[in-house]
Amino acid sequence: MVDRWTSADTPVLVVGAGPVGLSAAILLARLGVKALVVERHASTTNHPKSRAVLTRTMEILRPWGVEGDLRAQALPPGAFRFIWIESLAGREIGRVEPPNRDVPGPNSPNTICMVAQDAFEAQLRRHAETYREIELSFATELIALDQDEQGVSVRLRNRHSRELKTVRASYVIAADGASSRVREALSVAMLGPGELDHNINIHFRAELAPWVRTRPAVGYISSVGNGTLLWAHGTDRWLILRAFDPARGERPEHFTPQRCLELARAAVGMPDLPVELINIAFWTRTAQVAQRFQVGRVFLAGDAAHRFPPTGGFGANTGIQDVHNLAWKLAAVVRGWAHPRLLETYDEERRPIAQANTDFSVTNGHRWAAAQQAILSGDEAAVASALKEQVKHLDSEGQDLGFCYASGALVSDGTRGAITRNSQVYVPCAVPGARAPHVWLRPVKPSAAAGAPRLSTLDLFERQFVLLSGPRDEFWRSAAQAAAQDLGIPLSVYAIGPGGDFESHGDDWTQLYELDALGAVLVRPDGHVAWRARGPSNHAVALLRQGLAAASGRQT
Repeated sequence: MVDRWTSADTPVLVVGAGPVGLSAAILLARLGVKALVVERHASTTNHPKSRAVLTRTMEILRPWGVEGDLRAQALPPGAFRFIWIESLAGREIGRVEPPNRDVPGPNSPNTICMVAQDAFEAQLRRHAETYREIELSFATELIALDQDEQGVSVRLRNRHSRELKTVRASYVIAADGASSRVREALSVAMLGPGELDHNINIHFRAELAPWVRTRPAVGYISSVGNGTLLWAHGTDRWLILRAFDPARGERPEHFTPQRCLELARAAVGMPDLPVELINIAFWTRTAQVAQRFQVGRVFLAGDAAHRFPPTGGFGANTGIQDVHNLAWKLAAVVRGWAHPRLLETYDEERRPIAQANTDFSVTNGHRWAAAQQAILSGDEAAVASALKEQVKHLDSEGQDLGFCYASGALVSDGTRGAITRNSQVYVPCAVPGARAPHVWLRPVKPSAAAGAPRLSTLDLFERQFVLLSGPRDEFWRSAAQAAAQDLGIPLSVYAIGPGGDFESHGDDWTQLYELDALGAVLVRPDGHVAWRARGPSNHAVALLRQGLAAASGRQT
């Protein structure tokens, strides 16, 4: 695809074509909204960086049809573990193995995908290029931004031709990374520690199959200071993550190509190993969240909004979930069926989640350090205890799926106080603000799901609001249709149970959603519960009108 400069105006300008920016454009395109994506680099990244696409993110990607291509480049199932070593060819000290996070389970139709960021971004770019609504412009940098009540004027420069261009956008999504120029232009402060330590990533090629084929793992962690050896692609591309300390005289210029090759050989434990250096990257570990995620018509997402330690893999995943929350709201406002006040709920909903994931990642860093100290102590009991505690680093389904918006585009039913958060354990619930639980469904009539033999409740949520109720209910369904028509809001209505549109396959969906036979639940396009009634009511139309109004920014 040739980069194009065909339009001077766009509904949404996305700054940055990393995982978050590309996902934002795809989500908008699937909702019928055009987006121009500008990226200062010539292409997507050539560095593995992150490797974990967590379960919730795979659910977001589920309707895009990209999972097969991602899995083909991913670490095989059953390898989601850490192995502590002296060196890869040397003594193994212990393993950190969560209980089957990357194999199918009851809480989601998807599982974690351990695919390196360079492959992930390349796949997202290929997918983005299939949408007519998306215009991609690489080697294009933002040099100025100014906004007024009607829109945002952005000055762009092509880094090859030096051509300047002004683009007028209704809204801007800043997904331009940890050193976001947009955030700096808006003078938005970052809150939290700005410097925890300094690190180098060494990306190299070496065939390590003899030492990893029978014990695949996400990472092989050196106990003697050789860094962490992280799987990138196949068995011959790897990444070493190693901290360095400027206070002790270590500086980036000291990591010459020859020294990087020596560090790779030391991590493997084979001084004569053939190694090819691909590239290196320096980065600073931080734990910061932006003071606000919205300034007028400009929204911060991903690392531009929060930059926290990679321990846990929540960085890019949190960013993709940011734009999943934002895209449907922008589309609703652009297409005219939601009030612009809806956009204010983006900061209200996402910033607390970003802070929670930041705190979790920092805690994982402490677990990592505690395991290192225990191993160096030689105390076998302390080692066993530290490695058991570090399981929480990987075993984080509760953190991944169990987050719940406390307020925002929803109507509370007074039950949120009953939620107990456990980062390891996800307990399905349909409290307003929570991710609507996954239940396998079978269509009663083939036309109900394009003839699909089985689908998840999650497959019903993407383009519009959805009301779920039991087959004996007529009040909520007719009330929802009347309220949606009155407000001009797109809505689908499904009855689940014998005689309805779907029958639940396995779990009783009313138990997971905590409804009686005549209850109903309203789910937003992003799959989060907006409103719930556990039983019937004589004021069905008024209650559903309230729910739809609150979830579309119409409520005063």
